[in-house]
Amino acid sequence: MKRQKAEDDLKPRSQSIRILRRAKNNLGVLYAWSGKGLEAIELFRLAIQERQNYAPAHVNLGFVLAGEGKYAEAEKEIRKRPPRLS
Repeated sequence: MKRQKAEDDLKPRSQSIRILRRAKNNLGVLYAWSGKGLEAIELFRLAIQERQNYAPAHVNLGFVLAGEGKYAEAEKEIRKRPPRLS
């Protein structure tokens, strides 16, 4: 009974963390579109730091890095994204 309560208490927290990670990624996209590449890179890296296999942030970071002319780093970042499951 106590274990179930503890698990139930963690659900809102993990959901909040997921929402914040997505918000960082989305704000990074807006910064990238606005020509604020450095700010976008920082936000994508924060999202990745929270979840290493967060594919959207890896791909978006790769696109911004490519736009900055950092092609090798961009390719490396895009390849870090986990494979898509069928």
